[in-house]
Amino acid sequence: MVEKKFRGSATKKGDGWHVELDEDFMRQLDEMEPEDRKEIEEIMKGLRDGTIDPMTLGKRMCSYCGHELGDVEDGITMCRLCSEELK
Repeated sequence: MVEKKFRGSATKKGDGWHVELDEDFMRQLDEMEPEDRKEIEEIMKGLRDGTIDPMTLGKRMCSYCGHELGDVEDGITMCRLCSEELK
């Protein structure tokens, strides 16, 4: 599969996730080879039914400011700057 970069968001919904992808990736999806598109659709299905956890995919971002968290422990959802500001 050819690597395609995209941005999207996932919101917990029941046992699975509601996923929204940006318009640029949606255009790329329309132009993908059928095999690649099928693979992406299987991942989306897994996100929706809860068999794939989006928290294990991509970069982890601060839940307050949106900056990348980098190499922090699991369960941390806030960057150090936001943590210090909220003290």
